[in-house]
Amino acid sequence: MWPLLLVFAWSSVSFNLPQIYVPVMSQLGAVDTRELYLDAMLPVPRRDPALSFDAALERGRQLAVQVADNAGLAMRSDGETYLWHTPETGMYIYYFTTSSDISKHGAGTLVAFDSNSGALRHFEAPTGRNAANTFTTWISMLHTAHVLGLPWRIAVSLIGTLVTMLCVTGVVIWMRKRTSRLMIKRR
Repeated sequence: MWPLLLVFAWSSVSFNLPQIYVPVMSQLGAVDTRELYLDAMLPVPRRDPALSFDAALERGRQLAVQVADNAGLAMRSDGETYLWHTPETGMYIYYFTTSSDISKHGAGTLVAFDSNSGALRHFEAPTGRNAANTFTTWISMLHTAHVLGLPWRIAVSLIGTLVTMLCVTGVVIWMRKRTSRLMIKRR
C-alpha cells in the first residue's frame, strides 16, 4: 500500500504546494507552464479582445488540428474541449483531446493564442514530450481516478478509506499512550 500512498501524497503536493513540487520536478526536467503565463502578463488586462468568442473557438480548432498534425498526434473526438480567455495575459486557451491524452475527462492538450491576432503562443501535450511532465500527468490522473475505469475508482475509494483508518488508529494509539503516561505520572 505504501507505493500507492506515495503516489497520492506526491500528487497532493503537486496540487497544493507548487512552491515545493515545481522546483523538485524542474530538477528532473519538468517544464512548468505557469511560468510561461506569468511571463506573458500584460500591464493592463485585455478585457475586450478583438477575437470574439465564436471566432476564438474557430481559431482554437484550427490551431489544434495544425499543432496536433505537426506533433504527430491524432485528434480524438471522444474527449472534452473547452475555451477560456485570460485577460491578464491577453490569450485564449483552447483545450482539446489528442492521442497524448490518457483520459477522456478534462482534455489535457492545449493551444494558447493571442486574443487579438490569433497568433499561436504555446502548445502543450500532457504526455510524450517530456518524461517529468508525463509523470505529473499520470499521478494527477491516478489521484483523480480519471484513468483505468471503474476498478480504479473503487480502488481509490478504498485507498481513501484506508487513509482515514490510518488517521483514526493513529489518534487512538496516541490517546492510549498518552493516557498510560499520565497514569504512570500520577502514581
